Amino acid sequence: MSRRTAIGYIRSDVSTDRQPWDESRIRSTAQCLGYSLSKIVVFSQRTPEPLYRLMTSVIRCGAAAVFTPHLDHFDGDGLPRELIKLADLITVDDEQTYSRYALSDLPTTSSTAIRKHGNALGRLFSKHAGHFLLWDPSTLADAVWRQVGIDPATLSTTIGGFDRVEGFKRCGGQDNPRTLALDVWSQLYTEEDFRRKHAEVEFTPISIADRPGLQFRPITDRRGDQCHLLFPARQGSFGINVLRLNPRTPSLPATKATEAAAVIVPLLPR
Repeated sequence: MSRRTAIGYIRSDVSTDRQPWDESRIRSTAQCLGYSLSKIVVFSQRTPEPLYRLMTSVIRCGAAAVFTPHLDHFDGDGLPRELIKLADLITVDDEQTYSRYALSDLPTTSSTAIRKHGNALGRLFSKHAGHFLLWDPSTLADAVWRQVGIDPATLSTTIGGFDRVEGFKRCGGQDNPRTLALDVWSQLYTEEDFRRKHAEVEFTPISIADRPGLQFRPITDRRGDQCHLLFPARQGSFGINVLRLNPRTPSLPATKATEAAAVIVPLLPR
């Protein structure tokens, strides 16, 4: 079973020379309580809007809890109510847990930063939640990959070396022998987002398996080795991308992408 994610929070001007001890205590307490500590956020008295910045870190990490030495590390009187709406707050000095599920018992702490950035936090939370709702291309069966000419043994889901990139899910591999790569994407980016990002590129309307879409080639592709297909999704879009790895292969990327899409598109969620 995977462990819940947590982050630590320290104000260096409050910890002073106790900071190494506070960090050690946060790590040991998180481990003891069964959390996976993603990082320890260290702010100072000069850090602008620390609560807003901490809440942003909580949302981006998907943290279920925040570990801090003591409530003195938060400005103002009382508990940071806005933070506890997102995650449990656990103080390691007095071993007290302030649960996000008992908000009716919490005193209110005013925060100009939260009032100022409330909409931004809401959008960030929506994006964070939307990532988990994205369809996962890795659920495609090995038989499907074989049908489009990809060796399932070569499949990977990383993006630029990272296991997770917010708003994107990918699965792809190569054929054998290695002449081309094919990736299937699920992303929060819409077709309109791609049009804006690639404003200098020509998009060609297509229709595959009764599903409208767009075909384009990145402007950086000067040799015609790539073809990208986009299809609208309930959340963002789906992508089928082909990259020619061997310039001597006779198969055109656009032809291969279209052939693969004829197999994959009927399997995409509506």
